[in-house]
Amino acid sequence: MLLASSITPSGALWAESAARKAMPTAHVVDLGDFSDHPLVGEFSESFSVTGASRVSGDLARATASVRRTAMMLAAFDVADPRVDPTVVVVDGSVPELVSDACSFSALLQVSAAETSLAQRVKAMSDALAGGDVEWIVVTPPERAAMESVTVQVAQGCALGLRVAGVLVAPMPRKRDGWPKKIRRSARGLVEQLQDRLFDIPVQRSRAGKVPVFASRAARGIEATGAGPLSATISPEAGSSSGSSSESDGGHVLSVTLPGLQHCDVEVGVWSQDPSYPSTHVLVRLDGVVARIELNSTLRRCVAVEAVVAGDSIAVSFRADPGQWPDPRASRGASDQTGESGKEG
Repeated sequence: MLLASSITPSGALWAESAARKAMPTAHVVDLGDFSDHPLVGEFSESFSVTGASRVSGDLARATASVRRTAMMLAAFDVADPRVDPTVVVVDGSVPELVSDACSFSALLQVSAAETSLAQRVKAMSDALAGGDVEWIVVTPPERAAMESVTVQVAQGCALGLRVAGVLVAPMPRKRDGWPKKIRRSARGLVEQLQDRLFDIPVQRSRAGKVPVFASRAARGIEATGAGPLSATISPEAGSSSGSSSESDGGHVLSVTLPGLQHCDVEVGVWSQDPSYPSTHVLVRLDGVVARIELNSTLRRCVAVEAVVAGDSIAVSFRADPGQWPDPRASRGASDQTGESGKEG
């Protein structure tokens, strides 16, 4: 599946055109086409507005979140049995849509994990956050819009979306009467955006035409855009031995996100399982929450500090003594067993 969106309403047609060019054989639908789908009513009834407000913050936003998540679930149902790929044109922020879907899935796993609806929402959120879904976003060559697309790309990468590319369109053209100064300024903004987003393909329209972005589904290979979020876990630099151990060493979880330094960033931890101090690192980027799942080692550690520098986040962890066996106790028990054997 490929999602297509635009920072401004005027770019919607450009977004659809870019998606069609990336996936020439795709079945194209508009997310708004599912506003009257039966799933919208079913999802709204199953998920109270009170619960939704825990995700979205206010009643109006909560109601919209429920509807958009249900509409996205309906789009997945339509796409699932099809052989050809599906393009979904989305009006509004794609990262907000994905974040809401993941949040609703997390809450449903706690309250109604065995229901068919909860399992379908989880399958959708896993696909969205696992790199199975690609995304193309369009922005005009305007400074404010490019600030917005930078933030959205950072949000999308944190959520695990595979960003196939950013299209800057329409570009001012000489044939349309735009002066040279304006045209040069627009090209300069594109270059700045390319520097900000480094790993993300950024292209501009040329001669009024849409460029081609590589699509994994269309080409049958890994996309050249950003893949699912990857996190690096390394021994803490300050540990006395220079390496970490499971019992007493430290670990650092490092994440690099294109455009992160242009976002308002908050970092925390959250536990979905009370058996562990934390199961996820939570990253809030300009109001959009992304959950980074921790591996089995970090789940048994306590988060100590988070540092945001440039486009990177580093979270330091220390082993939780209650989660790790005491190696000295184990050795003592072994010694006692050995001595008993000798006495026998």
